[in-house]
Amino acid sequence: RGQALGARLAGGRQRWRCGIAMRLMRSDHLISAKVRSFGQLDCSAEVLKVLWRLGHAAAAALVRGGAPVVRYVDVGTSLGDCALAASGLLPWGTLRGVALDADPRIIPLLRESAALNGLMSNEANASSLEARLMLVSDGSGEKQATVSLDEHIGVVADGHERERPVSIVKVRRGSLDDELSSLPGDVHFLSIHGNGFFELSVLRGARALLAAGRIRCLLVTCPVEDCAPLRELLSGFGYVAEERLDWLAASPGGVAEAAGGKICEVDLPTAHNDL
Repeated sequence: RGQALGARLAGGRQRWRCGIAMRLMRSDHLISAKVRSFGQLDCSAEVLKVLWRLGHAAAAALVRGGAPVVRYVDVGTSLGDCALAASGLLPWGTLRGVALDADPRIIPLLRESAALNGLMSNEANASSLEARLMLVSDGSGEKQATVSLDEHIGVVADGHERERPVSIVKVRRGSLDDELSSLPGDVHFLSIHGNGFFELSVLRGARALLAAGRIRCLLVTCPVEDCAPLRELLSGFGYVAEERLDWLAASPGGVAEAAGGKICEVDLPTAHNDL
């Protein structure tokens, strides 16, 4: 099936990337060191599986003559491994990505990576990726936040066991409801890499999006304790969830029911999603 789909797309203008250019930090940065050593993106297999399925759904919509758009929001993006992977797993022209992180060292690098891969051009119908510097929270408190920055691993939460000294920086703070309020249509995929510390706060700041069922597929790392608080919050908004290794996957009940009870099996309409 995949070979037949690829053959049908090969006759048109749609294409996939065969490689990705990525800027790394020169310092002793954990993710940079892993990418440099292994020559591959440091993105969870669970996230990649969802992006792969979305890529096939987008390709199928293109074959049907549509112009699909996939909106992917990546919270805690670091150097953008998963966001950049999306640009390769989705057919060119279908990605509308937003990558968020509170580390002021890596967002400029991610913007450079996006530019190197043609994801910041003004070309019509091109894939795009926007990197934003901010601490994603529940929306309460001041609009500026003080965060602790570990040179090796990035932003660390209060109470996190620290083996090295940290620096203190101030960054913009906001919620997903505020940050994505102007986004047209639904968010097809939201991934939250919370490292077990700030997942619940991020979801509390997405109440309006969740209440409207605008997040079609959600993958969030489980807190250090367990996933129960996340499950309870999502259930209150009509989402069904299941644990996948260290992640919790969730979709609106209606979306899962339409997919035969499967979570994060998101279909894409033939019509252009930006309309």
